Amino acid sequence: MSLAVGDGANDVSMIQMANIGVGISGVEGQQAVMASDFALSRFHYLHKLLVVHGHWCYDRIARMILYFYYKNAVFVLLVFWYQLYNGWSGSVAIEDLYLLLYNLIFTSVPPVVVAIVDQNVPPDVLLSHPRLYSAGQEDRVYNRFHFWVTMLDALWQSLALYFTSHLAYFDSDVGHFEFGTTQNTACVLTVSLHLMIETQYWTWIHHLTLWGSLAVYLATGLVYNLLVAFPPYYVMEHTIGTVEFWTVTFLSTFIALFPRLFIRAINGSFYPSPVLLARMAALRKS
Repeated sequence: MSLAVGDGANDVSMIQMANIGVGISGVEGQQAVMASDFALSRFHYLHKLLVVHGHWCYDRIARMILYFYYKNAVFVLLVFWYQLYNGWSGSVAIEDLYLLLYNLIFTSVPPVVVAIVDQNVPPDVLLSHPRLYSAGQEDRVYNRFHFWVTMLDALWQSLALYFTSHLAYFDSDVGHFEFGTTQNTACVLTVSLHLMIETQYWTWIHHLTLWGSLAVYLATGLVYNLLVAFPPYYVMEHTIGTVEFWTVTFLSTFIALFPRLFIRAINGSFYPSPVLLARMAALRKS
């Protein structure tokens, strides 16, 4: 990617051709500013724009791209494993409304918030350690290795979510939609907790969107199951009143997330990255 910085009309073509254009407003007019993606009043602020905001933008966008791949892979694979036991009929245990709203409402807002406001390192640390900017230049966060590790994690989590409930309800009289409701609830909870693990800078907006999304999911299921006059009528209300539902939901979520938590603990303890070391140093000082 290319970055162009200009402060005059003669720089407009260069700014427009670059991937990212920065215009400096000054004595040469506003033409460069009008054609740029970012506008600064002085060249002095370019250092902070690159070292701080550039680092933040790369880190959070790279992690959220991986997260979007992950959460969709988990959900699709969860539906796929069910085909092994229904004769490849194409039917799903998860209600159609949940399939529609999974990406539209239940898991959409929190990652957008993280991609906009997350900060993995305080700004003063980035300014005092400009070498941390090299994380973006060297593609340390988003690369082939991290992509395939994320896909393997998604595969494991889908297996844990599906087969925990499959084994728990094996040879029982549990209904088709009750089985799917348990799986879907565990899936929404797991991807939400996964995002909490990835979040490194907590604000009230993060809490509102994360816990609010889970509350919206539960409220949607309860209201929808009361309004319809056909299956899954009253399924959510009945399912959440059983011990099996809560046991399977929390157990499958723990099994799904344990490898990621374990690897994070090992990496943080024995193989910390320069960014993590900088964060730890900043926490010690505070």
